[in-house]
Amino acid sequence: MRSVIRPARVCNRAESAAALVLALSYPLLALSALLPAPLTFMAVCCASYGSDHILRRRGSHLIDRFDKAAFGLAHRFLLRQLLLVLLVARMGDLSTVYILLGCLIPFQGLQALHNTLTTLIRIRRKLPVATRNIDLGALRIPNAPPGFLLNRSKAKAAHLDLPLVTGALLAAVTGTGGYATAGAAVTGVAALARTAALVPWLRPDRLPPRPEAVLAEIDAWLGDHRPQTVLYFSGSKDSAHQVNMWLETMAHQHGRLLVPTAVQPWDGAPRRLPTVLYAPTWGGRDGRSSNTSLMSTGENIVRRLLEAPRPVRVFYRPHPSPVPAALGPRRPICASRP
Repeated sequence: MRSVIRPARVCNRAESAAALVLALSYPLLALSALLPAPLTFMAVCCASYGSDHILRRRGSHLIDRFDKAAFGLAHRFLLRQLLLVLLVARMGDLSTVYILLGCLIPFQGLQALHNTLTTLIRIRRKLPVATRNIDLGALRIPNAPPGFLLNRSKAKAAHLDLPLVTGALLAAVTGTGGYATAGAAVTGVAALARTAALVPWLRPDRLPPRPEAVLAEIDAWLGDHRPQTVLYFSGSKDSAHQVNMWLETMAHQHGRLLVPTAVQPWDGAPRRLPTVLYAPTWGGRDGRSSNTSLMSTGENIVRRLLEAPRPVRVFYRPHPSPVPAALGPRRPICASRP
């Protein structure tokens, strides 16, 4: 619970209020299901869906904390659905209970298949390098799936339970079972259609070339471009601003500049003796931000450079900030090549 509450101090009031409403909605849903109080359940359910949506649309850090507290997206939606089944069962409407279970069970299976397909598409479409201003037209990389299929795909698929939940609640309040049947039909068809729409994007003609072909094309481009200065940056998007600190230095360099982001290196080094400047960032105030490569891989990076078949010069520039105590004392990682 501390992992959920602590970040609320750095979030704005709207996000903190939405997180509080979301957390309190579940005990209130359970209480209104046990009474049973369908109108109260309906109002709290709307607040629960709404607060969840607000946090996700804002990209709130609190959503990640809910996930780490074993209360992620799938758990929240499944718990709401089970509490709805409990409400209808407590009201004695067995026919609606059967409709709910008959739809929810295959719906969960379709969600699992949907999430597997989206993961496969992302993996298969991931290139071994990220490029900017490099012509890769010769590779004939197919277009990506439309945004509505992959962007926030898990959340969109989970929200397809809304017609079913709405229909079951209307059936519980009005006593008309047709609402539950209609809601179950809409949810089932929508989930099936969304999952089926992903399948064609796994066909070979919809996927990029193999990594070997991509790297070969990049190597060919490097051979023609022949960069003399390479600025390699690895890290999260949140730390990408640190590249700005090197722009003035790069402006004084003569020759062509290359700024790669690669999963694996490629053979495109210039003919003259390469010089590598290793300048890892710091490990944060408590050493738990995992920003720096110094303590985990720094020694191996420098050793591999010094032991490389092609001679290189290595300069190590330590970060001016002190090493956090959590990372232990700083120890030398550089040595001269024999």
